[in-house]
Amino acid sequence: MASPAKKRKLKSNLQKHISQPTQIFHDICVYIVPIKLPNQRVQFLKQLAAKKGFPIAESYSPKVTHIVTAVTSIDRIKAHLDSENINKVEVVSVEWLTTSFTDGQPTRVTDRFRLVPKKSLSLERFSAFDRQASLENNTQLSDGSADGESSLQLTKYECQRVTTLDHYNRKLVEALELLESHALLIGGEQSQGRALAFKRSSTAMKGLPKEIENVDEISSLRHLGNHSLRIIGEILTKGYSDEVEQIRNSEFYKATKLFNNIFGVGPTTARYWYDKGLRTFDDLRNSEIIKLTDRQQSGLDNYDELCEPVTLEQAQRIRDMVQNEIDIILPGTKSMLVGGHRRGKKAGHDTDILIWHPEEGKERGLLTKLVDRLELKGYIKYKEMINIDANTDEAFLRRTNSRGLSDIKEKPGKAMDHLERCFGIFSFPRTLLQLLQNDDNPSAARRVDLIVTPASQWAYALVGWTGNKQYNRSLRLYAWKELQINLSSHAAFDCREQKLLPASTEQDIFNYLKLTYREPWERNC
Repeated sequence: MASPAKKRKLKSNLQKHISQPTQIFHDICVYIVPIKLPNQRVQFLKQLAAKKGFPIAESYSPKVTHIVTAVTSIDRIKAHLDSENINKVEVVSVEWLTTSFTDGQPTRVTDRFRLVPKKSLSLERFSAFDRQASLENNTQLSDGSADGESSLQLTKYECQRVTTLDHYNRKLVEALELLESHALLIGGEQSQGRALAFKRSSTAMKGLPKEIENVDEISSLRHLGNHSLRIIGEILTKGYSDEVEQIRNSEFYKATKLFNNIFGVGPTTARYWYDKGLRTFDDLRNSEIIKLTDRQQSGLDNYDELCEPVTLEQAQRIRDMVQNEIDIILPGTKSMLVGGHRRGKKAGHDTDILIWHPEEGKERGLLTKLVDRLELKGYIKYKEMINIDANTDEAFLRRTNSRGLSDIKEKPGKAMDHLERCFGIFSFPRTLLQLLQNDDNPSAARRVDLIVTPASQWAYALVGWTGNKQYNRSLRLYAWKELQINLSSHAAFDCREQKLLPASTEQDIFNYLKLTYREPWERNC
């Protein structure tokens, strides 16, 4: 029998042999810039690079061929490295490294991964193919029209313009929304900013009064950054974008998007599962290292049914059923559909129902009783109760100091919502939803959010829960920056006049904000 020392040595040699990469790419050397990346993620990337055969430099030196970073500024990279001599080095995003890991070899560096100096749009930003196609159409890609102004103009804030579900530039919007989703899935400190930039670009395209045929028409719009304009220009000239198609077909995007679609799974969790080697639901179910929360398990168990669209008629039937239960508990209580269905969507991913009683204070305790009744009748498969029995008047006022600013320093534009609500997965008879009968499964799972508001806050809750998210963000930013009004889903505080602004209708709120009233279906940013 071998001695313990020999066993340890044998085990060490075996581990060393197993972790040895089958190939080492000697023609590259990667340096990972540690700023804006958590140390744990940097170490994880280094370990994975070593296993995949990618040489890693612990510090920047002339032998480095690729600088991997989460930073978006070339100047900041130069300052961090204390070197101007990086012109011959590829400065790329973290996505390039993870994509290379997936490909099993260094991925070709394209504009999708490359960090480029910020500059105005010019012909150099487009490929030779793009320029030739543009010239053949008797057009020219430039910084704008002849007088330096775009032929199309948009309001500064999304809340100042009409944005409907029917718009002229669906293909362009779809591409920008994919880039937004991808930015969130990649993560990093810059992901929220990049995602928001793509969101603003897609929202701008939705608000245009015509179909865009040439990038010149929009090149001077403040809402569109260089990256978005490049993608738009490529699609208008070639019919598609290489970057968008590469992302759409990448293993990373397919897997993380699949996980992100599970109820209870955000981009960070989806990315973590991907980094752990998971790619499918079977991988997730069979994993010994992933522990699902109750929410995630319920979302996974009911995934197929939750992906089925909830039609407006189905949502109305769900609301009617909920209203019938409310009438038994507290007669006189009212409810209505909010969210996408109120904005005119024919189908959505969930049903949002806003509940209130005309007499202030009577709504307290209602949600708990309602959910208990629904649960006893077998309608609820999973639920989360939030802010139950909270005094939302005090909650809002407590978070507003003498200047109307949040004591916890929430940024203007960020929603402050302390309304009582129940987020859940409900199970409804197929007959109620008018679905085809299934003897094996007579019920169908659907996402339902129940929100209860005091009567005095109903108008603000109605605006907030009607949405959409980008419209509300714009509304709050506009209110603060232009009027010094701190707006939430509870109330509005005028910081100049030092007073709360009571409202009984949505029109009252728009009047306070000096905005033209927009119907719900005009708020689809």
